[in-house]
Amino acid sequence: MNLARLKNAKLLDTILLVLAVGIAVSIAVLYTSGHESVPPVEAEDRPEAQERRVQIMHLMDAASDALEAGRLIEPEGESVLHLYRQIVEIDPSHMEAVEHSRQIVRRYAELIRQDLNREALDEADRKVRLLLAAAPESTLVQQLRREVEVAMDRLSELPHLLHQAQQDIAAGRLVSPRGENALSRFWRVLEIESDNDAAKRGIETILEHYVSQAKNRLGNGDLEGAASDIENIALVDPKYAGLENLRDKLEVLALNQQQERMSEEGRPDIEIINEMVDRFKATFEARDVSALHNMSVFPPDHEVFPQQVFSQFIQFRLDISEVEYIRGEHKGVARVSLVDLVEVGGDPLPMPGPWSRFEIVIQKNVSGEWKIFWLMPNF
Repeated sequence: MNLARLKNAKLLDTILLVLAVGIAVSIAVLYTSGHESVPPVEAEDRPEAQERRVQIMHLMDAASDALEAGRLIEPEGESVLHLYRQIVEIDPSHMEAVEHSRQIVRRYAELIRQDLNREALDEADRKVRLLLAAAPESTLVQQLRREVEVAMDRLSELPHLLHQAQQDIAAGRLVSPRGENALSRFWRVLEIESDNDAAKRGIETILEHYVSQAKNRLGNGDLEGAASDIENIALVDPKYAGLENLRDKLEVLALNQQQERMSEEGRPDIEIINEMVDRFKATFEARDVSALHNMSVFPPDHEVFPQQVFSQFIQFRLDISEVEYIRGEHKGVARVSLVDLVEVGGDPLPMPGPWSRFEIVIQKNVSGEWKIFWLMPNF
């Protein structure tokens, strides 16, 4: 009985020992396998990491020196911006280099736009090229490049616009037709380059032309032409100092002219027609081009006829004959001949061509003013 109990106790001890060993082995296996599943941490002292740290340290030192020297974007390859961009290429997560690069680009974007506003296009172009060399992928830099290119393209228009404006002046296209005249082209030049001297002088020339012409026409009684000139003066320069004075003169002369027409209503037409013929002859022989144009209405392409005669001949006489009064139509007709013509060189012209003989009609225009209507032959 005791022997059996002893054997059973030994068996129980053996079983417990085996179980304890199994549990210990299982725990050891689990502990070992758990640690083996964690990936090894990259050693900070690997040669590649050390090399990157050294490169970044040198670049940061160089950037600090460049910043102290004020070399923010130039010279190319040695500027603060370029050095920071090199650091970002090595370590895209280097926040100091990333943020400082952005600040420099934003600052120079402001400066470039200031250059564009003051029309310093060469300086704006220089700065944007330096930014492109350091940060070509920057969206802001690419946008700045497009803005500078647009401004440069506009600047290239200037020589063409100025040339066209001079052609317009030579052809008499000062303020019309709309959009195709000297004034509009000079204005376009000033939109592109506000201090362009050639455009400013061109506009001043146009203004002086209309001021002089308005004064002459007011003096000769051509109120319709003067009114048109005054409108053009206001178009060229609404702040012209003498504009109101010209308008006042026009108003006074128009009132006087109206009173004169009212006083003429009681005079016979034939008396007024004969007076107009005498005035025409005296004005032509006096070579008064302005007064002649004021009293006349020319057919198309014949307005230059008096100037051509005056410039080609140093002597002539106007012969007016067969003045005929047409009662029912309230007008008169007269035949005109240029005789005794002597050319500028001193040679007489004994047999002038058909251009030297024409008719004039004396009658009222649509405004009720008596005028000389030229009937020139077709050469």
